[in-house]
Amino acid sequence: MDPISLAMGLAQFAPQIIRWVSGSDKAEQAARQVVDIAQAVTGKPGPEAVEALQFDAKLALEFRRAVMDHELAMDAAYLQDRQHARATHRDHWMPWVLTLTLAAMVALLVAGLFALPTPPENREVVYLIAGQLIGAFGTAVAYWLGSSRGSAQKQTLIERMQR
Repeated sequence: MDPISLAMGLAQFAPQIIRWVSGSDKAEQAARQVVDIAQAVTGKPGPEAVEALQFDAKLALEFRRAVMDHELAMDAAYLQDRQHARATHRDHWMPWVLTLTLAAMVALLVAGLFALPTPPENREVVYLIAGQLIGAFGTAVAYWLGSSRGSAQKQTLIERMQR
């Protein structure tokens, strides 16, 4: 049986598995990891592992805990990678110069839009350039301050690790 089908069968014991194996180009790799966890917990191969989990509530609970531990380890690795990325550029001049340059460009753009008339035939180009510039500035700010989603995930992970 293919690993994705097995992983979907295992999802009845740990629903977060569905998120890992659906809509991703790494679905097969994630499915193999889930199947490996099931085989390690039950000591049985492939479909027999699913069957063992169905008939033994204690094994199913152990499997669910192993999946949660795996998820926690993956989240910790992700956060460590992101933290290291920012630390790498902390002392370099380029990120802060780029951020300040983008801030100045956004300020000049806004001032120019209010102070100077925009010919009707150029409005779409101005809006396109403004959108790109503001998007780049938003990315620079997110680099330094972090995104709210990432911050929320990091806080959840920290709380889980403290339990």
